[in-house]
Amino acid sequence: MPSPLVILDVSGSLWDDCCNRQEEDSFFVDADPEIFQNILSFMQRPSQFPLFWTKTIKFDYALYEKLEAEADYFLLR
Repeated sequence: MPSPLVILDVSGSLWDDCCNRQEEDSFFVDADPEIFQNILSFMQRPSQFPLFWTKTIKFDYALYEKLEAEADYFLLR
């Protein structure tokens, strides 16, 4: 019986989630794992936008640019 668990290998970081797949299958996603976590979280809860802000550096615009580039790569608009 096929397992309902899918395992994504995002540049060496493993992610798992439920969906229909064949046993022993996995998917490789060529992406930055730190940024992919934010994309996956947003896809699961689109009303919660990623916030890259700290007291010391305020908004991390470079990280927002990386997120935008990954979103473009995955055609998320």
